[in-house]
Amino acid sequence: MGETDCGGACVDTETDPEHCGGCDASCGLVGSWSCEAGACVDERMWRGVVVVDDEADDVATSDVAMDGAGNAVVVWNQQGATTLDLWANRRVAGVGFEGGERIEMDDTGDAREARVGMDAAGDAVAVWHQITAQSDPIYNVLSNRYLEGVGWQAAETIQQDTTVPTSGARIAMNASGDAMAVWARPDGIYSSISGNTYSKGNGWDGESLVETMNSEASYPSVAVGPSGDRMVVWRWYGGGEWNMLGRYYDGNLWSGIVEFDADTGHGSVPDVAVDDAGNAIAVWIQPDGQMPAEVRVWANRYVPGNGWGTAVQLKDSTGNADVPRIAMDPLGNATVVWRGVYGGATVGDVWAARYEEGQAWQTAILIDDGTGEIYGRDVAMDDGGDAVVVWVQDDGVARSVYTRRYDAVSGWNGSQPELLETNDGDAQYPSVAMDPSGNAVVVWRQFDGVRWNLLANVFE
Repeated sequence: MGETDCGGACVDTETDPEHCGGCDASCGLVGSWSCEAGACVDERMWRGVVVVDDEADDVATSDVAMDGAGNAVVVWNQQGATTLDLWANRRVAGVGFEGGERIEMDDTGDAREARVGMDAAGDAVAVWHQITAQSDPIYNVLSNRYLEGVGWQAAETIQQDTTVPTSGARIAMNASGDAMAVWARPDGIYSSISGNTYSKGNGWDGESLVETMNSEASYPSVAVGPSGDRMVVWRWYGGGEWNMLGRYYDGNLWSGIVEFDADTGHGSVPDVAVDDAGNAIAVWIQPDGQMPAEVRVWANRYVPGNGWGTAVQLKDSTGNADVPRIAMDPLGNATVVWRGVYGGATVGDVWAARYEEGQAWQTAILIDDGTGEIYGRDVAMDDGGDAVVVWVQDDGVARSVYTRRYDAVSGWNGSQPELLETNDGDAQYPSVAMDPSGNAVVVWRQFDGVRWNLLANVFE
């Protein structure tokens, strides 16, 4: 077959990955896709473990986010000379990590619980809890911005000073660069859910309370939609039990606070995601209302203009569940993962359930094939409905990092659990992010016999 004129260049549309099957029909990142007979062929794979941090001291927790082009930003807390410091490292798609950079300079107290969000253009926002002056501490929530092509800016305070520890900072950012951070802020009597919104080009708007209900609140989670709409969910104590509450912002006004749980006992650890239409799904754990009670994973869906639906169990089986995580694609499909101990088992397994937009929840399935205990899990989705799940599991030698991919066409059937690393030491705290095209970055900390390192593996 002859060549084709594409913008003045002669190309073979049968084999050229930038013009596969026609001019300007790019397959994607060079090295991850090829072109055969005018059709794109996915050659992506896990590329191998790399070290992310550059320092000699222990890494604590970490988080990762990706932009629309497959670049990623990782943030983590790491022991410094006298305090926990906050570091970041940017990864360029197809190239690798650029090198660690400390992004806060307060040597009087610890930086803890770092989280990061990233927009489609490559800008990122990190948030964390900062302690100033360990002997007479002041507690703040701080932020720093990464501007594409410029770099990290100076850290700034996004919460008013308090002498009581804040906790649970989370951030969500949409593709346009608008974001919201939430956290639990104590007042000496109760903890309330507080937040601050970020507008690209304008910065932070100022701290405000999401709720003022005069009782203990904790475990906030937030999701931000493409129009600046956002959903905040949290745990709140009232009526003798812990309830799941939510509040929605439609881009102009906040709704009232609504309880959306099953009303069957103490609920906890909510997580939330939102699609491009503003629909949200929250997941959490709560007893099943039976005697003796067993802890289930529950879900409820919010539709703008209609509100919350009815809470549903994602797996009704003898046993208990723990700490669900959810991800959602732009069309409203969702993937939920959790640790479950069912049917008389003595250790946990990784379970997953899918929600297909316009349909009911699919039957939950077991997605790991190991026999050891589960110690952490996370999930991310791309724009096409594919998902990546990561978890840590005891394999009898060490606690190792595993993954499994969900394909929107073939489902779980097209993949098996994969071991992401073969190191001898234990791994902890896995986190995963995906870009719109399905490339993924996983980070975790791992002990090498001397210290805890920050490691990563990339699917591209």
